Amino acid sequence: MSLDINEKAVCRKVGKTFELADEKNYHPVEFTLKWITSQTAYYLYEMNLNEIAQSAFYQLNSFEMEMKNENYEFKMSSKTDYRDVMYWCGYFFTYWMYQDKIPGKELAERYDIKGIMECYDTYHTLSCPVAIDKAKYEYRYN
Repeated sequence: MSLDINEKAVCRKVGKTFELADEKNYHPVEFTLKWITSQTAYYLYEMNLNEIAQSAFYQLNSFEMEMKNENYEFKMSSKTDYRDVMYWCGYFFTYWMYQDKIPGKELAERYDIKGIMECYDTYHTLSCPVAIDKAKYEYRYN
């Protein structure tokens, strides 16, 4: 299933938000896991037009405020050059959620997100639908 233009726009926005998280040196896996299960992300995935209209900076700020309310402290990465990986992860996981109509929480419970992220070098060269099919087969928890 191919996504529509609005869904792809959200994928790009989330990718940009992930790039901004990398600039802040947030730990990639921890950030991704918290993001895909967050209320901030949920509003985007549900096509809340007020949220979609906001910038990636606003999205990250909203997410940070949400995490602050949960008393979550962001883990920092010792390496800061994950920009391309982070953009791809934001785009990819958002695409997957739209394609399969799967909530982020369920995605995180059913699949090894860290393992998938570690396959960036291979997966990012594939189309999202093909990469998703591979990830479903290779990284599903039993």
